[in-house]
Amino acid sequence: MKVEAGAIGFLVVVALCCATAAIFVLMSRSLKRVKSNVASGEFHGLESRPAAGGAVGDGSADGQATAVAAVPAQSPGSARRKDPGSGD
Repeated sequence: MKVEAGAIGFLVVVALCCATAAIFVLMSRSLKRVKSNVASGEFHGLESRPAAGGAVGDGSADGQATAVAAVPAQSPGSARRKDPGSGD
């Protein structure tokens, strides 16, 4: 039995489309569940006001400090887009 590459490619595309649709359906159901939990009061989220001089969610209210992620600095010219016609 000989199967053409085009047929296999088509089946791969169909499988990826089905997987994408399933992910979106599952995500929408999860979002509905979270919204219903918030509406019923089961999930309160973060405190809306900072506690005693600390930022929201930084752990300072309960005496625990959380680590702050360090972001490396970018070199000055790294974010500049190069124009293909300029010869750079």
